[in-house]
Amino acid sequence: MLLSTHGILASGGTQLFDTTSFIFDGVDDYMETNVNYTMLDNQQQFSISVWVKLNDMTTAQRIVVIWGGRRIFMYVRSTGVVDCTIRSSSYFIRSNTNAITLGNWHHIVWTYDGTQTRYQRYKLYVDGASNVASNAGSTSSVLQTFQELNVGLVSGRYLNANINELAIWKIPITPAEVLAIYNNGKANDLNNLPSGGAPPQNWWRSENATFNGTNWAVPDTNGLFPITTSNMGINSIVNDVP
Repeated sequence: MLLSTHGILASGGTQLFDTTSFIFDGVDDYMETNVNYTMLDNQQQFSISVWVKLNDMTTAQRIVVIWGGRRIFMYVRSTGVVDCTIRSSSYFIRSNTNAITLGNWHHIVWTYDGTQTRYQRYKLYVDGASNVASNAGSTSSVLQTFQELNVGLVSGRYLNANINELAIWKIPITPAEVLAIYNNGKANDLNNLPSGGAPPQNWWRSENATFNGTNWAVPDTNGLFPITTSNMGINSIVNDVP
């Protein structure tokens, strides 16, 4: 298995833009920002983009959660439905059944625009295309956050999946930008999209991670919120990408 730091293949071979991902074992693996995640405090708009390959779908898989005055929560149900909520489970957008399938890479983008009317605020894309089965989105702004951004752990439930190229914007990115990020199923450079879209405020890449002998330190490529893994050893970065 070839490990990569700073986007350079350990073998010295030809570098591809996206070469590695994080694998979460479903037992005790997770990661968090090193400080409270305040980037979206009092914001009326955001976008979250992530690539995911689920290795277990017997139960719901929690992907990203930002705790605070209003919880921001993305997960995948055992039916393959992507479910995204702000504040409570009453305010959600959900994809069609089987939007996410076991053992396959998928790209998810959730955008929020609190300046729009209630049912226009949430948008959801899977694999480059709009995928919405139900939409009960609400909430006009995100309240102050008092905890870390967390990937892979919610209420004692651990993620069993590969995660890749997590990024957050303070704007609702456009359908054209979503399609450019998806890039026909291959992760693209978010700072240089062919659509000319704005770069994300936060972007965490396994290619930039460094191992300290116990866990991985993951810099925020564009911002101020580095991440540290927990219980994720040297083999938690793998050459498995979309």
